[in-house]
Order: sequence, then structure tokens, then C-alpha cells
Amino acid sequence: MPSGQLTFRPRTVQTVAMLIAVPLFCALGAWQLDRATAKRVLREKLDARWDAPAVALPARPDWEALEHGRVSAAGQFVAEHQFVVGDRVRQGRRGLHVLTPLRDATGRELLVDRGWVAAPVDATPPPDGPVTLTGRVALPQPPALELGPAEPASDPWRAPWSRLDPGAYARVAGVPPLPAALLLDPDQPGGFARDWPRPTGGLAPALHVGYAVQWFAFALIALLLWLRHATRRPDAPGSPA
Repeated sequence: MPSGQLTFRPRTVQTVAMLIAVPLFCALGAWQLDRATAKRVLREKLDARWDAPAVALPARPDWEALEHGRVSAAGQFVAEHQFVVGDRVRQGRRGLHVLTPLRDATGRELLVDRGWVAAPVDATPPPDGPVTLTGRVALPQPPALELGPAEPASDPWRAPWSRLDPGAYARVAGVPPLPAALLLDPDQPGGFARDWPRPTGGLAPALHVGYAVQWFAFALIALLLWLRHATRRPDAPGSPA
């Protein structure tokens, strides 16, 4: 064999490691591309729902299909069951959200988030008489770690609640409300500060594409390292036999 000629002599352990790593990294990259596609479809659906005009609240709503969309609801506020949810942050300031139930002609109660106030004294009573409102459907999410009931131990119509919980409202008011809340539109009267955030659906699709590129790069690096160690000069000093 001529001096200095390269030979291809892959080692068993390195080859097995490469055969595991490269398909694994490629699979993770493909999974991230699938996630990017799913997030793109989700964002398009959320954008279409957010920009759609308000529809009348159905008698039997499909809440998941209505979430983030705009609906109109008619009824009368139940002022005596108004309450506030504490520890709500708006533009860097802590305050409260004012929740007032709206009772329709059938007796259903829909919790209406009328917006943010700085202190309980600012939570003025709702308008009297029949009203027709528009707002966005929000599905209250349970906390990751539940440390206690949502309602305060005493004076629930004055003391701040820890979170919005329709089940807690049913315990206190004795009336089970609808499982969703209505985020009152900013142009509707009878509300407070309101600037509801547009849903994003989590990480941006471009981030998932970036993660996919990283995994594919890892696969290429693993393959190149394997080729580098499998291709040797047998007569080089210190080279293994």
C-alpha cells in the first residue's frame, strides 16, 4: 500500500453510535417541522376566529369551537353577585378584574369580565336593565398547582378571589354558571380597562423550524465525525493499526 494512502476502516462502536444518532437526530428534526406546520395551521385558525364578526351565543354552545371568538349575549346583570379576581397585572400595575354574571331569559348565567381596575372601590355596579353585549369567549384554565379554593373564605362578593372558577361561583352563588366567561369588548359600555391579548398558539412556527435545522445539523455533524474517524492513514505516526 503506498505511503500516506487513505483507508476506510470504520470501527464497530463508532458505526453503531452513528447508526443510532443520525436517524434519531433526523427524526427529531422532522418532528419539529411537523410541529411548525401544526402551529402555522393553529395560528391561521386562531387569526380567522379572532377576526370573525360576533355571532349570537347558541342555546347549546360548543365552547372549544367558540373560544377566542366574539359572541353576543343578551340578558340582565346580577349586580349582587359581582366579584373581583385579584393579582391581575396590566401595563406593569397590579389590580383586579371585575366579574359580573349576566342572566339571560332562560336563567343561564354567563360570567362577564368587565375589565381591569386598580382597586376594589373602582369596581362600580353594572348597568341596570336588559343589555346586549359582545365579547370574546374565554375558557377558564385550572392552575398548574392548586393551593386552595378560588373563592375567599369570607365575604366573597367583596374580598378578591384568587382566580376565575365557575365551579367556585356555583358553590358560593348556588347557581351553576356557563363554563366559559365573556371578555367584554373594549367598545362596550359598562366596562373598565380592557385590552385582551391576541392568542398566539404557543411558540412561533419559525422557532420550530430553527430547532429542526439544529437537529439536522447534529445529524450531519455525527455523520462527518464518523467519516473522519473511519478514514485514516495507516502509516501515520501514532495511528492505530
